[in-house]
Amino acid sequence: MTNLQFDQQGDVVLQLADKSELQVSSEVLSFASPVFKAMFGSTFAEGSALVKGGNCHVPLSDNNPAAITLLCMILYHRSDVLKVEVGAELMDDMAILSDKYDCTRSMGLWSALSLRKKIDGFSGPAPLDRLLFPAIAFDEPEHFQLVTKRMVYTVTNAGFDGSDRVPVHIRKLLPDGLLSTLMTKYRNIKKRILSSLDDVVTDLLGKPWPDEPGLN
Repeated sequence: MTNLQFDQQGDVVLQLADKSELQVSSEVLSFASPVFKAMFGSTFAEGSALVKGGNCHVPLSDNNPAAITLLCMILYHRSDVLKVEVGAELMDDMAILSDKYDCTRSMGLWSALSLRKKIDGFSGPAPLDRLLFPAIAFDEPEHFQLVTKRMVYTVTNAGFDGSDRVPVHIRKLLPDGLLSTLMTKYRNIKKRILSSLDDVVTDLLGKPWPDEPGLN
């Protein structure tokens, strides 16, 4: 159990599933999240406690403690926030929090940097597909586009010449028709390249280059 003071004068104590507590400010949470703003209003028990001048205890036992702690680090602009190692599961939990508490904009800089770091660190389609949900939840269309592009590029670069040979779980994650269109363009470009090479080889050797299976 770890208790952290993000704000020594904080009037809210977040009680996490691992029994740890985070002392924060209702104003910071309210500014970042309409959900927390409503919670701390006078019509809710939490808000009533604040109106009376006392501290408010908010149980968050249904959330990942690491995700809530990281969220607070982001909202308080902690300099060490980007040093936190974010695995696929924690990234999913952060995406869920951003939607649950409607704080996507407040997490914008962190989510953009973290997604880009993850995208650059992955080299295959299987790990990359774990970033599609966070990209959507964080409202990052550019990163969603980059993830799908790299997924397709990785698959085609690995030697796949038809969408029917792309793993099923990858096809299900891509927009309808995208993979088929890209594969068609990929094969047409490859045909033109091979045709140009064939002309060069014919000039050099006096005979055409053998056709590559599946391209005629």
